[in-house]
Amino acid sequence: MKKSESLRLEGITFARAGQFEEASVCFQKAIEQTPENYALYNDLGLSLARQGQFQEAEKQYLMAIEKYKEYVEALNNLASLYYKQERFEEALFFYQKAVSYNPDYLAAYYNMALIYMKLEQFDEAIIQFKKVISLSPKHGHAHFHLANLLVQKNHLEEAENHYHEAILQQPALVNAYTNLAVIYLKQNHIEDARKYYEQALTLDPALPEVHFNMGVILADQGKLNEAIIFYKKTIELDPCHAQAFQNLGACYYKQDNMALAIEYYEKAVSLSPADATLSYLLKALKQDKTQETAPFNYVRQLFDRYADEYDDHLQTLLIYQVPVLLKTVIEEKKRPKLCAWDVLDLGCGTGLMGKIMKPYAHYLLGVDLSKKMLLKAESKAIYDDLICADIKTFITQCNLRFDMVVAADVLGYIGKLEELFQAVHCCLKEKGSFAFSIELVQNEADAFCLQPTGRFKHGQQYIEKLANQCSFSIKHQKLETIRLQQGLPVEGMIFLLSKK
Repeated sequence: MKKSESLRLEGITFARAGQFEEASVCFQKAIEQTPENYALYNDLGLSLARQGQFQEAEKQYLMAIEKYKEYVEALNNLASLYYKQERFEEALFFYQKAVSYNPDYLAAYYNMALIYMKLEQFDEAIIQFKKVISLSPKHGHAHFHLANLLVQKNHLEEAENHYHEAILQQPALVNAYTNLAVIYLKQNHIEDARKYYEQALTLDPALPEVHFNMGVILADQGKLNEAIIFYKKTIELDPCHAQAFQNLGACYYKQDNMALAIEYYEKAVSLSPADATLSYLLKALKQDKTQETAPFNYVRQLFDRYADEYDDHLQTLLIYQVPVLLKTVIEEKKRPKLCAWDVLDLGCGTGLMGKIMKPYAHYLLGVDLSKKMLLKAESKAIYDDLICADIKTFITQCNLRFDMVVAADVLGYIGKLEELFQAVHCCLKEKGSFAFSIELVQNEADAFCLQPTGRFKHGQQYIEKLANQCSFSIKHQKLETIRLQQGLPVEGMIFLLSKK
């Protein structure tokens, strides 16, 4: 008869060869000879677990722990068994037991951190990953996971350091490169982001999202032909990538290739038929005459993205004139007194128009669909109140009355204006005024027309007809250059209507 130790060694040899049934037989025979040897129960538990016999493996681990309660290997293995079965609370209990007996037990801290991540107890996970790194400073995966958690908390600089360490220790860890690139994008370090995306593609060329993000970077830099190459590679790798089709369409639109722009937007819409923004942009490219307004989500997302650079872009690049033009007309025609009016600023944005109306306002209310634009406006301390809402929905339900309603460069996102004009008339006090701007349609016979830019233009005759129908008198209407677009003047009209 073989001795217990020989049987154990034979079992270990079978286990290393992946022959777990044979290993289990050896360990069971060894236990029969030396039932007091707690290590054998742990060996058998490991072998049974590898065969998927979790219940039997659990019994063996518990037997090992019963014979030696400080047996940290068995405590860790039992915890890992529970972890595989998603019995997370039990797993944590035994991992904690293991580290209570061996405070330097690295694997237990790492596995606890992973469990806390699954339980979304992110602060606890951070503590455990930091413990792992204190014990093993070159633990690449711990650095990687810790960096991910720090990004969630917006601790970008600290996360950046841990991603660099993860890459140093695990040079093939592709996600560390891509996540680091995302940090650089958030910090507007575009070339650094591009560099790490390129390194990720060197490691794995079949990453559709990385090709897509490279396309976004290049398109933003105006390198449209290069961007097109990356977007097409994205589609080759992921033929259902609707955003890549959309962005390809946008590139071709910028290159004045309307046929290809429409073709790729149509493919994007076919992949995401429920996406109202995509459908709207396709209709804009086709100048669809049935579209009466821009979808709420499109306007909200557009200006949420635009908020940080809105003021600088309009005033420096576009030489935006509408607030000043409206101010001139209002002062000339209405001769307002200081702090005298109740004023409603529709589509107030960051407060460019509100700033001009502030001296004349007893009460100034701003309404906008974009929360990020409103945060910019709030920081300027211009308005008495700010409300996040669709302007048409708000004004049709508004019980307040105003001396002046202004809409500076707002009607470009509403085609059909009947309902809005009626609601403005209702919320104005006697002899109250409505000041606004429009862009002019090319065909005066059109009441309004959706443009490939996603904005509406309106007809002068349409506005005159609406003013009459809604009991407004026109106090001022004049053709003006309202801004620049690609360096060229954009003509629009400035209107001042008065409630009859």
